[in-house]
Amino acid sequence: MTAAASPARPDQPGWLDPELATLTQDRFSDPQWIFERKLDGERCLAFRSGSQVRLMTRNQKEDTSTYPEITEALAAQQADSFIIDGEIIAFDGSQTKFARLQQRLGVRHPGPELRAEVPVYYYIFDVLWAGDRDVRPLSLRQRKQVLRSLLTFAGPLRFTEHRDTDGEAYFRQACASGWEGVIAPMRPTGPAGLGTG
Repeated sequence: MTAAASPARPDQPGWLDPELATLTQDRFSDPQWIFERKLDGERCLAFRSGSQVRLMTRNQKEDTSTYPEITEALAAQQADSFIIDGEIIAFDGSQTKFARLQQRLGVRHPGPELRAEVPVYYYIFDVLWAGDRDVRPLSLRQRKQVLRSLLTFAGPLRFTEHRDTDGEAYFRQACASGWEGVIAPMRPTGPAGLGTG
């Protein structure tokens, strides 16, 4: 087949809006929902197109040079066309703490000392684009399967684990463990956030 006869590959979009959580005080278990730990960090979309990687906040501010270790890990992936969604965090002990992450916010090209003092991790919970297709029409569970097979999770890249059942028990665990809360994304619609406060 000649290049002229090849089917056109859709271009990766320059931006896709992430799903945002709605805070609720409801505690529930429902088979239509999954439950994830709410992390206290900076929401970030990662765009990989060929050798280029961009990290973008949900407000469309570029953060690529703020987190070079994450950019490098994404650039090293075998997959070369994706848009993923996640949270960049820094730990204080076993807790994610935004106050600790703030030491890295706005610092372009952090040096080795700061990178060692405040290591960051990218907890990835969704994929919006994979290869040459928009995967948002898939259910969240299906997208998580695509995500698992798309990337190698090591170093600063982490897969955000979830539970399929027992939302109320997971919320109690969040409270007992001092977590920020629980996120409960539903397959057909956006996520609800269950705060511990």
